[in-house]
Amino acid sequence: MGKEINSEMHCKVFDNEIECYPQIREAFLAASDVRLFLIDGQSMISHRLGLLCNLLDKKVAQIEKPVITIRTLLLSPQSQSFINAEIAAKMNQDQRQIRRNIEFAIQNLSEEAKQYQGTRLKISFQLYDEMPIWKLLILDDVAFVRAFAQPEGFIRTNMPMYRFQKAGASLFQTFVKYFDYVWDYKSSKVEVFNQE
Repeated sequence: MGKEINSEMHCKVFDNEIECYPQIREAFLAASDVRLFLIDGQSMISHRLGLLCNLLDKKVAQIEKPVITIRTLLLSPQSQSFINAEIAAKMNQDQRQIRRNIEFAIQNLSEEAKQYQGTRLKISFQLYDEMPIWKLLILDDVAFVRAFAQPEGFIRTNMPMYRFQKAGASLFQTFVKYFDYVWDYKSSKVEVFNQE
């Protein structure tokens, strides 16, 4: 259930993302402003248990929310700065597989954006090309954060995940500003798929 590591910063640490998933799911369902900063979107978009695959219909059914915005940053499949053999080996994947995963996530997001066009659910995504540092799931006033860089021998899903609440947590605001900076200045729109 997560260990509180600093009550003043409203921060909890979880052994891994799987342990944290019930809280992520609950926060995702309640959120009207969703920001996702991902590499390939495997666990959030493409995987059959991913948030977007299973929970979007429930979000649209939430009468009390006039508009629900989901913005997602994905690594560009053409990224030369990140998708190289050394990094791919650390992720236990090859370069082609990482690119395929990203392309699959782009396809899934595109289909979801089209499916919910004209509803209260606004889905958009952009592609970034720089070395990713953090996996960020910012869901209204709570942020779930995990480092992308991992020590030798670690699997991505076994990395600790942190939960920050907005109340009193300067780190929460730091992660929001980081997402917004990459969204506004360091990423490119995929115009044909984004809802206006």
